[in-house]
Amino acid sequence: MKEIRYRSPVWSDPNGYRCYTVIYSDDSRATVMEHREVMEKAIGRRLDKNECVHHKDGNRKNNELSNLEVQGRLEHSKNHGKDKIVPPLDLVCRECGKKFTRVARYERYNRKMRKVGSFCGRSCSAKWSRRRYHWVSVKKKTEYEHGTNSAYDYRRCRCLLCTEAHRIRLKKWRTARAGTQTGKAARFRGV
Repeated sequence: MKEIRYRSPVWSDPNGYRCYTVIYSDDSRATVMEHREVMEKAIGRRLDKNECVHHKDGNRKNNELSNLEVQGRLEHSKNHGKDKIVPPLDLVCRECGKKFTRVARYERYNRKMRKVGSFCGRSCSAKWSRRRYHWVSVKKKTEYEHGTNSAYDYRRCRCLLCTEAHRIRLKKWRTARAGTQTGKAARFRGV
C-alpha cells in the first residue's frame, strides 16, 4: 500500500459530498470521498464499482456509520428515483390532431431546444415542416412540354426528350475528352 505524504483539509464537491485530496509518496494524487472511506473501513474491504453508499437520512454531509448503508447501483437508483416518478403527459398532435402520451422529459427537452411543438411522430413533424417552410417534394418527375427552360440553365429545354439527348451528348463529350488526356489527369479519371 502506498504511503500518504499529504492529506488536504475536507471540502465539499459540487454534489454536496465531503471529500479530501491525498498525495502519496510517489507524487500520485487521489480524491477520496469521505462516506465511501468510512464504509470501506467498516466492512474491511474496498467497495466494488457496482456498489454505492446510501445516506439513509438524505444528508450527504452526515457520514456517521449509522447513517450509511451499501447498496447495488440498481437498487440505489431505484431508491432515489421513487420521488421523481412523473406521470406521462397527454398531448395533442399539432399536425393531425391525434391524442398521444409522452414522457415529460422529452417535452422539457423540446421546449429547451425551442422546438416548434408536439407531434405524434416523425411523419407528422415532417409534413408540418414541409407545409410551414414550403419545401417541394422532388420524388415525382414531372412531364414538361418542349420549350420549357430549366431553372439552372436557361439555354436547356426541360422536356424528357431534350434531357435524354443532352445526357447522351455529355457522355460522348466526356469519353472523347478522357481519350485525349494523358498523365495525372488520365489516371485521376481512371483511363
